[in-house]
Amino acid sequence: MRGVSGIRSAQDGPSASLGVDTAQRRTFDINNFPFADADGAPMILEMDLDITEQRRAEAALKELNENLERRVAERTEALAESERRLRTIGDQIPGGAIYQHVRRPDGQVSYAYMSAGVERSSASRRARHVRS
Repeated sequence: MRGVSGIRSAQDGPSASLGVDTAQRRTFDINNFPFADADGAPMILEMDLDITEQRRAEAALKELNENLERRVAERTEALAESERRLRTIGDQIPGGAIYQHVRRPDGQVSYAYMSAGVERSSASRRARHVRS
């Protein structure tokens, strides 16, 4: 250990880490480092770090993530329900056709949704084309 005369690091004995919650609601990370002094007597250097704010921030982040996950699940379910209602309405329109096309970055077009009317119309056109 630099800057401290008469102290050298011990070759054995790992540090121990321990969290302590005090009456003031503070959390400390306590690390003990065994070493031997210049005469070879075993000693322990204790380093206490106040990590209260870190733990509070971790707890707040965990709570925010849990709330976000819950809100995303709720919103996903609401969106799925809204889509089911739209599809039901679209499929009930007599002679109507509702579709959603998506243009990809490469210029290709695909259809994300086609109502039953589009499918019926396409089938009847195919049938007319086959008959003629």
